[in-house]
Amino acid sequence: MLKCIGLLKQGLLGGTDRIINDFECWLVENNYKVKFLNDGKEHYFQDVELIVLPTSELFWLWKNRRKINKNCKVMIWCMGHDALQAYFFNESNKNKFYNAVFSLLYRCFANSIFDKNALSYTDIVGENLDLNNLQKKLTNQSSNIFPIPIFIPEIPQSIIFNKNKQSNSFYWIGRVDRDFKVWSLIELLDELSLWVHEHNVKITFHIIGDGDGLHLIDKKKYSFEIIKLGNLQYREMENRIHQDASLIFAMGTSALEGAKFSIATVVVNPLRESEIKVTYRWVYDSIGCSLGEFKACFTYPEQKAESLDSILNTFINNTTACSSKSYEYSKIFNRIAVYKKILNDYQMRPYFNSIRSCLFIPYFSYRLKRTIKAMVGK
Repeated sequence: MLKCIGLLKQGLLGGTDRIINDFECWLVENNYKVKFLNDGKEHYFQDVELIVLPTSELFWLWKNRRKINKNCKVMIWCMGHDALQAYFFNESNKNKFYNAVFSLLYRCFANSIFDKNALSYTDIVGENLDLNNLQKKLTNQSSNIFPIPIFIPEIPQSIIFNKNKQSNSFYWIGRVDRDFKVWSLIELLDELSLWVHEHNVKITFHIIGDGDGLHLIDKKKYSFEIIKLGNLQYREMENRIHQDASLIFAMGTSALEGAKFSIATVVVNPLRESEIKVTYRWVYDSIGCSLGEFKACFTYPEQKAESLDSILNTFINNTTACSSKSYEYSKIFNRIAVYKKILNDYQMRPYFNSIRSCLFIPYFSYRLKRTIKAMVGK
């Protein structure tokens, strides 16, 4: 019987570490021994029977190869559309030589490890991206999907939209960084401002989250008030949207925070700075647990895309249905079911010793990027 699990975190504020922290809490509640192996403390590794890590920490495995028990099982959890590829390179990088080198490293590593059952995905779109890059057969169904786990309340609330209400509360939940989030948010606000003006609707727009792109919103004027709430403690965020939000816009993990409370939730797809035309869909229209896809990345199965006008018209005319469908969809991500599946499937994972030779590639990539960054910095 599995007794001791090792976990790795990014050490950053965000959805990945929230998931790993929550997994640790659930494991402890269920009497498992847990170690955060990359917390900077000294650990005895030989009793660790399963290591679960996000793709961002791949380099750690090779770096600590002499400490890890050769019979320890390994699960690499790819969280998001291009999580494995993004560890090596970003397609928006304009340096073709840089991309060529790190793309080669990505493909070498993916080819060497893909059939060893070490990789798991939060959604089928992410798995198919890697399958396509490796010229392997795409899938419509996969047993290797471990969705983003969330706590699902048992009793959802009902939301009613009132056009004549003094102010309906629309929310954005998530970081507002220049990498790929703020550009989607700016387009959303522009479109929403026109819609509010044309339909004479009263709303306030709340932003929960911070980032290096937040100041860009101040450069424009909108037909509604924007309230910036910054980064809130998780419970405070939950309480606020549960009590106040009537419609939520988000991407990735954040899209589930409203859906689980039966708040109508819209998935907003990410945009890089040079990209335009953001697309939307109801969270319950998502296929294969995917909660947002990059334009530049291969996407299969193809996800539904709607205009903001279409989304808002549906919301106004049938708010209750949008809310209840969002809640029902969120049940797929029930944390208990996801965590139990990880433990039930752990025997299928490869032994560390069987993938050890593959792990030099992501470590080499990590060191090479740090060297390049240091040289450019000089």
